[in-house]
This record gives sequence, structure tokens and C-alpha cells, in this order.
Amino acid sequence: MARQAGSSDTDATAGNGRWGSVHCATSSLADAREVAAGHRRTLALEGDPLRDRRARRAANLMTFDKATELCIADRKAGWRNRKHGDQWLNTLRTYASPIIGNFAVADVTADHVVQILRPIWTTKPATASRLRGRIELVLDWAKVHGHRTGENAAAWRSNLALVFPPISKVRPTTHHAAVEIDKMPQAFARLGELGTVAALAARFCIAVAARPGEVRAAKWAHIDLETRTWTVPVTKQGQPASRCTEPARPRAARRSQEAAL
Repeated sequence: MARQAGSSDTDATAGNGRWGSVHCATSSLADAREVAAGHRRTLALEGDPLRDRRARRAANLMTFDKATELCIADRKAGWRNRKHGDQWLNTLRTYASPIIGNFAVADVTADHVVQILRPIWTTKPATASRLRGRIELVLDWAKVHGHRTGENAAAWRSNLALVFPPISKVRPTTHHAAVEIDKMPQAFARLGELGTVAALAARFCIAVAARPGEVRAAKWAHIDLETRTWTVPVTKQGQPASRCTEPARPRAARRSQEAAL
């Protein structure tokens, strides 16, 4: 044991562990004397053995921030958008890191997650919902890798659902207004008058009854004007490609030609 003398408030001792612990059981008396001598040498050089020990422990500690980086590294190969990883990291650094970033991931509790989410749950519900899900995934990753045990502190069911109202009740979803069916011809004609890329894309979308995301991702290599077909590539869900041969395909072909011009 080494004793660091200071004021009455700063005296500190450093030992090799309590008697009977695993460390003591596997260390000989000679080992203990060697460690103590090392502490005394550090003190003689005006060092701090306790500070050095804490620094070594911190370096080996799996903190929440470190777990976040490793979790993102494991998952990013499956993300189609490179910016998704940046969004993940930025959200967690902005809201979670100031509170639990330096905590051992094993020590994160539901109280900590509530402390993170409460300020934004009603003011930024979409952000809060994504943030909760990302914290949950990081904690799940830590559990799988042996850095954490027990229930997930950020789980919704039977956990945070007892603290916060559902996001749908905090800010109900508001859908865009739909065009009445009897006004569709006028709306379709108005889109043609606008002539912008967005308007022409909307006309093409209407003509082939496609999803907006499919139209936004369409490329000229996918469209054959001679056969009036549009080959939709593999979707995000991994469904096989299909060929669109809509009954109104002459009109759809004209919409494509309009966009080309």
C-alpha cells in the first residue's frame, strides 16, 4: 500500500485490492511489494498513482460514446446513404453525449435516457423518437458484445412508454391534401403548364401509377421509349425488378418525352 500525503482533505491511499479478492489471490507478496515500490517511485517524482490508475481504467472502459462509434462502424455497411452514419453520430453527440457520453455503457439507466429525452419529447418529437431508437440500438449492441447486461434502458414497451406519451399523440401526423377525382384533369393540365422537372415527374407518376420514390430514382437507362416500358430496378426491400406495362403507357411515354425535352 502507498499513501499520498496532502491536506486533510487530499490524503489518499492506494492498495492492491481487498484481502481474498481475485487479484490478491493470484498475486504473491513479492508482486505486492513491487507494485507498492512502483507507487512510491511515482510519488517521489510528484506523480499520482491513483490518477494514473483511473486513467488506465478509463482507457479500457467501454463508454457510451465509444460504443456508439463501434456500433455505427458495424452497421454502416448496410446503409445505402453515406450521410446516415453522420446523422446517427450527430444526433447522439448532440443530445446523448453531454449526459452519458463518458459513462460506462453498462451503467446507463432508464433515468439517464429520460433525462436525455424529456427536454425534446414534445418540442422535437421526430428527433426524440429517432434518438430513443438509436440509443436503444447502441445499448443492444453493447449487450451483444458483453459490455452490458439486463434490460435495455431505452426500450419503449413496458419502459419509456410508461413515462412519455406516444409520438403520434404528441404531434399527430398531418397528411397532404388530396386532389378530388373530378378535379384531376385540371390538376394534370396545370402540371403540364408549369413545365418544371418536378411537375413533369408528377405527371409521369400519375400516368403510370408509380410510387413517388420510384419516380425520383428513375434513370433514362430504365426507360425504353420504343417499347414504352419502364424497368423498375431492385427496390429497397430487395424485391426483384419488374417491367411496368401500364394500360395508359402511350401517355406515360409522352410524359417521358416531355421530361427529355
